[in-house]
Amino acid sequence: MSHTEAKAAMKQYRRDYKKIYDKQRLQSIKSASASNHSSSPQKSQNFTGDQTPSIRQMVVVETNRLMVGHSFQCKETLQLRAAEEANLRMIKVTTDKSDSLNYTLIGKDF
Repeated sequence: MSHTEAKAAMKQYRRDYKKIYDKQRLQSIKSASASNHSSSPQKSQNFTGDQTPSIRQMVVVETNRLMVGHSFQCKETLQLRAAEEANLRMIKVTTDKSDSLNYTLIGKDF
């Protein structure tokens, strides 16, 4: 095999590998988004926070407070629980940082 043939073969191998890898990656992304819009690789984790997908009554919020260490399946549920807690304590909060796995709020005594 000559040097140019080897380069062409290597180029073809990279092209084929990229095609297979991209197809697998796309399937992985689709399956992750189809399962409850969670991008977390730990699907079988036990979630400790209240997983109710809607706003709860203040009586329920008072009995089931948001605690350090609570985990949630969806980021939207965490955002609801934080808003409920701020509303219960009458605290104005703002989002400091937010991405798909982290949610940081700031507020006085929050």
